[in-house]
Amino acid sequence: MAWESTRYDANVFDRIIEHINKHEGVEWVTMEQMADDFKKNNKVPEGAMMPAPRGEILKLQKEGKAYSLVDYDGPVVNL
Repeated sequence: MAWESTRYDANVFDRIIEHINKHEGVEWVTMEQMADDFKKNNKVPEGAMMPAPRGEILKLQKEGKAYSLVDYDGPVVNL
């Protein structure tokens, strides 16, 4: 059974937003704005592994220097 939004649900969300907006310093931002702010205010720890630049992994896979998870047959580590 699919969940359907009702007028009641919309009213609940409106009330939640109104309640949140009553608090001092509330600012609505996008996830991109939040991530940019976090990166601006936090330094990357030395030695931390960062994501590869866009397209880098595909390039390495084509060159045979990186594997795809589809092709991976190594050990699986469950955390």
